[in-house]
Amino acid sequence: MKKCIALALALALLASLAGCGQPEVSAFRALEVLGEKQFSAICRGGDKLAPLIDAALKTLAGNGQLSAISVRWLGRDRICLEGDANALGALEELPTPRKLIIGVETDYEPIAFADSDGTLRGMSVDLAQAVGELIGWEIMLLPIAADEVDAQLASGNVDCALGFDRTVVTASRFDVGAPYLKSDIVLAVRSESEIRRVRDLNGSRVGVIHDPAVLAAVRSSEKLTKHASGATEYLSLGRCINALDNGWCAAVDMDSLMLSYYRDA
Repeated sequence: MKKCIALALALALLASLAGCGQPEVSAFRALEVLGEKQFSAICRGGDKLAPLIDAALKTLAGNGQLSAISVRWLGRDRICLEGDANALGALEELPTPRKLIIGVETDYEPIAFADSDGTLRGMSVDLAQAVGELIGWEIMLLPIAADEVDAQLASGNVDCALGFDRTVVTASRFDVGAPYLKSDIVLAVRSESEIRRVRDLNGSRVGVIHDPAVLAAVRSSEKLTKHASGATEYLSLGRCINALDNGWCAAVDMDSLMLSYYRDA
């Protein structure tokens, strides 16, 4: 209960998040926390790169850079990774330096997104650059979708994926690092909505952002199965919110980081 209240207050105070000069945004109210996303660095299984990335992230957490990046994009320090400023120095073997190709999303504010001129921005972008500077490797960013992470890593198109939930890949085939960031998966309505509880949906449909972790949380929710008539999946957050505004759905399911940074067009 306390978790939902805290989240509702956070969503109502969106304009106060000053990380990126965000304009005033719409207010939402969380009805239910359906699950949790855990963001980890994901590498190909057996690649010596995984321990290096893991150590780099722990070092950045230990020296405060990771927290600073979180504050810039998320408004506060949400980092959950235990820092170790000496993690890199403790590695017994280092891979030969090369160009490091990191996969990030392009439609996931504030984690990673493309601005009006196509430039990639967001927390994952800053994090990738910080890792590159720390280990002294050239970084190349490659836009990928969450449902492409498995294939892009397996094919060698990317060396590492940042800004994705750890469940987007089969853990046995890949090296999934410790979570460095967590986010709630929420069912939310406009702040002025008369819907106060999940059961108030009364057979209405809900809109769901195209995200594997969010979709899994929705499918496993007994309350939504019981009280909603179904879910409509939308490819972007803008379309999901547009459906809510037009009455095509009564509530939306997405992760709280994305929801809290939604901008009115």
